[in-house]
Amino acid sequence: MKERILRFGLDSSCIAVMTQCPSRQQSGLTVILLNAGLIHRIGPSRVYVSIARALALNGHIVYRVDLDGIGDSLHTDTLGTTTDGAETRAEKDLSDLLDRLSSERKQVRACLVGICFGADVAFAMAQHDQRIVSTVLVNGCLLPSETVAAAEHLVSRRTKLRQYGRKLLRPEAWRRLLSRQVAFFRHSPPLPRRPPPPAPLGARGSKQTLAHSTIVEDAWRRIVARGCRCLVIYSQLSSNLDLFDHLVRRHLPKTRLIKIEVLKEADHALVLWEAHQAFARIASAWINNGGLHPA
Repeated sequence: MKERILRFGLDSSCIAVMTQCPSRQQSGLTVILLNAGLIHRIGPSRVYVSIARALALNGHIVYRVDLDGIGDSLHTDTLGTTTDGAETRAEKDLSDLLDRLSSERKQVRACLVGICFGADVAFAMAQHDQRIVSTVLVNGCLLPSETVAAAEHLVSRRTKLRQYGRKLLRPEAWRRLLSRQVAFFRHSPPLPRRPPPPAPLGARGSKQTLAHSTIVEDAWRRIVARGCRCLVIYSQLSSNLDLFDHLVRRHLPKTRLIKIEVLKEADHALVLWEAHQAFARIASAWINNGGLHPA
């Protein structure tokens, strides 16, 4: 096993750790593991480290990256601190990394793997970069930030109903409720009521919903048209699963290039050992079994 540090990005401010096993027959595929939110390149519970080394043993070259301002990478304030600005900067830095790899090899075939923020960056990159042949998108919004803001009230309500509905079927939850061990019986000041949004997203036929549908369909159509394969993974307890079910799923193209998996009893950050092991098993198997190769 061989590991080394690489600098990349517009100002060489970003850092990646390359993992490779030269003694194994090389697959010609480059796997790039993007930051899970603000967690640095080891990933939740070091899951990226175990995935990188397992994939390297199967002949893949793997890069665990720290995007701008995360982990050991420096922060450059060229595009502001908003979510859209951070995603735009991340795309530019990743393009620079792919350019550097292209200068060293005849052909670069890349798979982007991202959790949360990293999934949104990978989704945006896959729409236009021909070098990306596949993506693994985990708990991402996969939507423009203004769409997420407009749907936040609706998705939050759906998430609470889904999560509390599951607890109604558990005897242990009823025991804790009747023994007054839950926060329901604890005194807390009432939360200020939020005014309803002026134009709620979700009513079918509204101009806002139709515009959103066009954006989502166009984004996925660009990805599928290139033959790029997508493994979409959501944690069962993530609010982004409700966002995906309500605003994205019905607009997906009918194609075998897109596969959807749900991790049961897993939270958004994949904190539990079982959750991140399930993610590692599904993602690694999909990559190693040819899921990355366009049909």
